[in-house]
Amino acid sequence: MRRNALGIAALAALCIASGAGIAARVTATSITTAASARADREARILSWVVERYPDATIKDFLSFPAVLLDASERAGVDYRLILAMADKESGMNPRAVGRNGEVGLLQLLPATAALVAKRLDDTSYESPVGVSKDRDGRPHYSFLGSLADPKVNVRYGIEYLRWQIERFGMTPTAIRAYNRPPGRASESWPLDRYAEDVALNYLALVQRFDRRAGDATVPPPLR
Repeated sequence: MRRNALGIAALAALCIASGAGIAARVTATSITTAASARADREARILSWVVERYPDATIKDFLSFPAVLLDASERAGVDYRLILAMADKESGMNPRAVGRNGEVGLLQLLPATAALVAKRLDDTSYESPVGVSKDRDGRPHYSFLGSLADPKVNVRYGIEYLRWQIERFGMTPTAIRAYNRPPGRASESWPLDRYAEDVALNYLALVQRFDRRAGDATVPPPLR
């Protein structure tokens, strides 16, 4: 009886040990798979950026995919939605300046960016300065500051969008609120298709980035 009990205990211990080994292998495999999936996702993002903005440079965008993915995950926002908005806002031009003085990928106003910097306690933020206007009334800055850095711009843009989502939920109103003056997100603007255009961009990106890893393409070289 005692011998049988010892045998059963030994088998149980062997099963536990084997199970631990399997668990360790699965965990290691999972980590490797996750790392591979992350690298593939970053490569896809970089490839798409260069496709949308052929003048993209290594200095501007090499670390951009990692920053985008990390900031999106922290905010609980799909990174593809952020890309869809950036494409709509600036065509992925990190130095784009809008008619109202918005700057960068996600076209942030300097005043808005200053609020975000304060909320994030980012003491390194540098605001655009030296604004002037051309013959058509379009603004220009002598110095674009931190907002010309895609990594800063996307972090700030995601944070500002998160504020809108906290207020309106994950709805088209939150997307409109990002693009409209404060307090006017719920107004009816028949000609405003901003949220609709972003949604179409987003659906296209979902289809593109949902392909199997085996279909991944190598990103074109940046200049």
